[in-house]
Amino acid sequence: VSVLAVISTVCSQVIFAATGAFTGNALRAELHAQATTVLERLVRELQNIQKDTVNTATVPNISAFTASNITWNTQYSPSGQISGAAPASLTSSFSPGNTGSLGPSVSVTLAYFDKDNATVAVGGNASLIRRIQITVTITNGSMSESLRTKVYLRSMLSGSGAA
Repeated sequence: VSVLAVISTVCSQVIFAATGAFTGNALRAELHAQATTVLERLVRELQNIQKDTVNTATVPNISAFTASNITWNTQYSPSGQISGAAPASLTSSFSPGNTGSLGPSVSVTLAYFDKDNATVAVGGNASLIRRIQITVTITNGSMSESLRTKVYLRSMLSGSGAA
């Protein structure tokens, strides 16, 4: 009987460890899926920043930028903006510090690069920006997932209507 008790104890510990690993991986997969959704939307928003039609040079129509915020002018009202997390259409679901139904908190960090892929200093000359690096981090408790990509502004491409 005592042999059976020892075998049962060892087997139950193995099962509990496997269950814990599965739960952790499922949560990481969910965080990754949420981060992917935010990142894909941000990429679409940033790729469509238009060129400045007032300036004779081919420059993006970005009016302000920091490590967590970018504002650009559009032909529509209001102007486009990303501030710390996501476009307005995602803000209800994914916003910094959100602890609503999704649970995790979301943060977005932006970095800017010129045509030679050199860093453009935050608050510097916005007309130099050609690429924007986006880092999305979603944290839920002690687990976090970060995704990063670099976006090329489509309006700066040859044939985009930019002279």
